[in-house]
Amino acid sequence: MWDTFAWLLFFFILIDVLLIVVFQLICFADLEFDYINPYESVLRINTVILPEYITHGVLCLLYLVKLTLTCEKSEGPRHP
Repeated sequence: MWDTFAWLLFFFILIDVLLIVVFQLICFADLEFDYINPYESVLRINTVILPEYITHGVLCLLYLVKLTLTCEKSEGPRHP
């Protein structure tokens, strides 16, 4: 049960990170085609940088916790 929940959680967090990256690419495309000026582009991109870093940090922490739980589960009894 935990594996399914963890997989879904990781999947939706990765989708969130992908959406943030697509938003940044759209901002750069708008800047390239002169739809917005550089100041507006920087303001838009800077608003999503901190949430992106936080999302990456949470995802990394979750991967470490999942790895730790998986390793503890897979260890069997030790025989001398």
